[in-house]
Amino acid sequence: MALIAFASDSGSVGSGDTYESFTWPKGVDIIDTEGEGVIRYPYDGMVRHKHYIAQAETATGDDHFQGMITANYTISRSGKVFIADIRHEVPQPRRCGNSIVNRLTSMNGQTV
Repeated sequence: MALIAFASDSGSVGSGDTYESFTWPKGVDIIDTEGEGVIRYPYDGMVRHKHYIAQAETATGDDHFQGMITANYTISRSGKVFIADIRHEVPQPRRCGNSIVNRLTSMNGQTV
């Protein structure tokens, strides 16, 4: 799967901290019961933390973890998919997993 990265709290820093969030989607599991069910989307995540003093990078640390996005869905008779209750199963730091949430949100109301 593709890497999806978000820079957050980063940019030109004199002294302070920056954080970058990365998401590696693993695949999708769909549990279907006659036109409705649950979507489970596991992923690997990483937050890169950099510390700066006087515009010099003095420390870098990476935190790795696994996450899961879950959502409920229903497919109407006309073939439209409605996605609701999109959630992180385990709260994740920064923006990890948000790209998957955005993708599921963009699919809401689409015809399948």
